[in-house]
Amino acid sequence: MLSLKCMVWKSLQRRASSIWFLFLTVVCQGQKESFEFQHLNAEQGLSHNIVNCVIQDRRSYIWIGTRKGLDRYDGHFVKSLETLEPQLKAYLGDEISCSYLDGRGRLWFGTTGLICYDPESHYFHRYLKGDGSGLSSNDITKIVEDEFGNLWIATRIGLNLFNSR
Repeated sequence: MLSLKCMVWKSLQRRASSIWFLFLTVVCQGQKESFEFQHLNAEQGLSHNIVNCVIQDRRSYIWIGTRKGLDRYDGHFVKSLETLEPQLKAYLGDEISCSYLDGRGRLWFGTTGLICYDPESHYFHRYLKGDGSGLSSNDITKIVEDEFGNLWIATRIGLNLFNSR
């Protein structure tokens, strides 16, 4: 009799486990995330279809560096920086190769030289090789910040330590 009770108990446990597994499977399938991609290109206002870098600032704007300039996306519309700040076209150059948001909220862009943009003051500053900034080249490939607030600027001919304070 004892073995019959054990057999019934084990059978109930297996069925409960099967029901629990089925329940979890249904619940997990009901929670699938769906992703929707939005495609942005020149037809939507990008300065070029080849995008080199993308970064989001503290105001949630998306800055897009392309082969032909810098664009800002607000979640609805793409605006070329030429439209936002017309005098900056010659200042920025064409191709934006890289971007970085530093700990102080400033945006840095690699182009023909290094560009710093402060969104609070709408101030742009350009650093070039030979201007006293210490850049070894105007061909910027990467920008990162260390724990001390220094920027490390990679170029095609070397690495530069830049005190951005």
